[in-house]
Amino acid sequence: EAAAELPGRVEWLLDDYNLHGPVSNVQRIQWLDGLTAGKLREIGESIDLYQSGGIRSAMALVRTEFGRKQMDEIREVVSGLQIEEGLAVAAAVQSWRRELWVGRWLIIAATALAMLLVIAAALLVMRAVRRRREHARQPEEHNAELDAQVRSRTEALSNLSSELQRVSEREKRALA
Repeated sequence: EAAAELPGRVEWLLDDYNLHGPVSNVQRIQWLDGLTAGKLREIGESIDLYQSGGIRSAMALVRTEFGRKQMDEIREVVSGLQIEEGLAVAAAVQSWRRELWVGRWLIIAATALAMLLVIAAALLVMRAVRRRREHARQPEEHNAELDAQVRSRTEALSNLSSELQRVSEREKRALA
């Protein structure tokens, strides 16, 4: 069952590395594919010998140095791939964490800037409202000043008119 699944999984690995992985790993997986195919043939031959009654021949084939070397080489290639993948995952996680922190700091900085802009806008609005109130008060104050001037001048003119009236009557009495 595992032997039947192996070629499909190796093909999937090759496709994935062709799309995303380093080219050096594609060559290593192709080499691994050849090694595993050879090992599966050897296992198949051992099983065939065992089933045909050649137990000693099957055991001799399994114990050969060639099979052991092949398996050691398979382990070495797989171990190298695992180490390389572990390093790639660690680098990706480190990069992701760095980008996460940068993103967080950018969000904090953008939020602080937005808050400063809101505060500045509020201050500008408050200043504009204050100016409008002052401009609204100025005509009232100016009108009050003008009213006071008019009253003052009217009183002065009234006093002057009264004085002129008295002078005029004195002059008339003095002439008569």
